[in-house]
Amino acid sequence: MKRAIWLATLAIVAGTIAGCKSGKSVSRVFQADMDTTWAAVIRVAKNVTPDKPLKLDRESGKIITGLVYGDIEHQRNSDYQVEKLVEVWRGVIKLEPKGTETKVTIRLQKGDLSVADDPRVVGTKKPEIGFVFWSNETEWQDKFLNMVGEELRK
Repeated sequence: MKRAIWLATLAIVAGTIAGCKSGKSVSRVFQADMDTTWAAVIRVAKNVTPDKPLKLDRESGKIITGLVYGDIEHQRNSDYQVEKLVEVWRGVIKLEPKGTETKVTIRLQKGDLSVADDPRVVGTKKPEIGFVFWSNETEWQDKFLNMVGEELRK
């Protein structure tokens, strides 16, 4: 009974956090047209993670990168069993044409991934992401946009 109450509470908290729309976004305007900038963002998104982008919607100018993995952490659950969790994040990117330039805005979603082993190895059980939230961190977004700028200068 305690476990059912704990799981229900956890589900409510997770739903609340996942539904949160706040989070700091970082924008930059590049002196390149929409098509050139789109191609550069796609190349960078494919370079930052081995996972392919989760969403590519050219019509609306939206890209969601594949997952970027942090270090594996070992935590004990309520039954004192060791679980392996890894922090993951992904960028939600919006491109908007601004005349001959393109504005690129990126927000960061973070979460924890429960894994049986290394999350980069496809196993028989699909990994589950929990506690996804919008992050106020900007370091990763700045690095990503710097990489887009470098890609455009090539």
